[in-house]
Amino acid sequence: MFRIKELATEQGLNITQLTNKAQMSYPQVHGVWSNREQNPKIATLAQIAEALNVPIWALFTDAPRPKKK
Repeated sequence: MFRIKELATEQGLNITQLTNKAQMSYPQVHGVWSNREQNPKIATLAQIAEALNVPIWALFTDAPRPKKK
């Protein structure tokens, strides 16, 4: 459902680092990191996307992957 773990790992971030960077609580991030939270608030996703410096649509598993050059 969400690619948050994948995107963070690509940037060298673990869940704790992402939590700090997004200025969110660990349970909020963990819910979407582990795909346990099925209906997160859009504000939560927006904050995580901003921390990862990606558009919000990139957080979803069915989003197109950028091609490596």
